[in-house]
Amino acid sequence: MRAAYMDNVDKAADKFEFILVVSEASSGVEKFGRQRRTWNGGKWASDECCGSSDDVGFISKMIDELKIGFKVDEKQIYATGISNGGLMTNRLGCELSDKIAAIATVAPAAIASECKPLRVMPVMDIHGTADPANPPDGSEPKSIFAKEKRYGV
Repeated sequence: MRAAYMDNVDKAADKFEFILVVSEASSGVEKFGRQRRTWNGGKWASDECCGSSDDVGFISKMIDELKIGFKVDEKQIYATGISNGGLMTNRLGCELSDKIAAIATVAPAAIASECKPLRVMPVMDIHGTADPANPPDGSEPKSIFAKEKRYGV
């Protein structure tokens, strides 16, 4: 959530007049001695990520409610996220392709193994080739994250 403000996306929303909604994951897990919020990234090739919260349902309902309260161009609804948020963004692209026009991810941990969008989903993926936490080649993490299940932080 903080990343959107640290990257000044809120200022871009003001300047270019688009609605920015920055939601926060509802479930939490303890990692390395502190509580962290994580999105339910769903099932993917080698594992399942991050609890049982109905985060897809939450985002879907949020989109519906925003369309009631604001003038929303339904053909220009986008999702983005980094790390675990990127994993969730991939899941949204798979499961909400009827509501989301395109997705952009930054260092996502994976893409759902059962991804079957209703239509072609445009994707922009930004991923560093030296990312130790979520290696882009799908190999095991090579940093402190190797101590936990591979789904980012």
